[in-house]
Amino acid sequence: FQQIGARLARTLGRSQHVRMDGRLVRVDAGVATAFTARELEHVKAQTYDVKKTALKARQFIPVSYDAHPGAEVISYDQYDSFGEAELTEDYADDSPLVDAEKRNFPTKVFGFRAAYKFSVQDLRAIMMSGSKLNVTRALQARRAIEAKLDRFAARGDARIGRTGFINDTNVDTYDVALDWTMGSKAQFLYRQLSAIAARIVTNTNDVERPDSIIFPTKAFEIVAGVTFGIDSEATVLDVWLRKNPYGVRRADQWTQCDAAGADGVKDRIVVYRYGNDVAELEIPQEYEEMPPEVRGMTFRTECHLRSAGTVIRYPGAIQYADGTFDPDDLTDPEV
Repeated sequence: FQQIGARLARTLGRSQHVRMDGRLVRVDAGVATAFTARELEHVKAQTYDVKKTALKARQFIPVSYDAHPGAEVISYDQYDSFGEAELTEDYADDSPLVDAEKRNFPTKVFGFRAAYKFSVQDLRAIMMSGSKLNVTRALQARRAIEAKLDRFAARGDARIGRTGFINDTNVDTYDVALDWTMGSKAQFLYRQLSAIAARIVTNTNDVERPDSIIFPTKAFEIVAGVTFGIDSEATVLDVWLRKNPYGVRRADQWTQCDAAGADGVKDRIVVYRYGNDVAELEIPQEYEEMPPEVRGMTFRTECHLRSAGTVIRYPGAIQYADGTFDPDDLTDPEV
């Protein structure tokens, strides 16, 4: 800040007075430094306070900050056991052996970068008017990184061979293509939701039970809009969240589920158990801003975050279901 303040003082001229907080103040390097630091601190606070409801990866996936910011790879160990006992009447033979094994799963960490800049004239203008320092640019830098993180957590990046939370190849996909409209019967939608959740229980021999479901936007509109009869205000989603026997009580929609199906066209529903042992969004380095760098008459601020994306440890606790959802279709099919 001292470097920026000195540069600003030289640019404005040491004998110049400007209006700050409603009064005239003579500008020297000390004043300019203090002013610049205060304005930049305001921008930094604003970027940390911003919330965008459309970016939901941190809401749907448990976040882990356990790894060191300097880590290039995050890995975890997974243990498995095998073998079973047997009935016997002959104690002369050896008993059947049981054993356990350990496997290690490494995941590479990537950096996410963006930057914003402001000029000496920007600083001159805010010192004159009392307005704040290009907050919109700073907010956009934060949002640009968060938007990239949101997509990376959800879908990974095909260019580097990474998948995400909603397209992991180890997660089972429901083998019936869904076809929902606003004309679909409530009982039909209810049964299909239950069948999707039941797959987790069946596939894991009742070891795992889901508690959350994420819909693509059109599917959410349908289950939150179709009711059990003309005289009923209870929607399919209302009733299913109250009565399904599997423990699913949380539901929401996520634009990342749109066109996330295996064919890249169908939308995808995700049912899962929310837990750090099932999946985590690894963020060794949370969003940070570097000190502004002086470049000619401008000051450039680099912004940075590091993440390994979503690490899925128990794919059996997650279930995908793909389909075509058309809330504009009001036909009443016989289903």
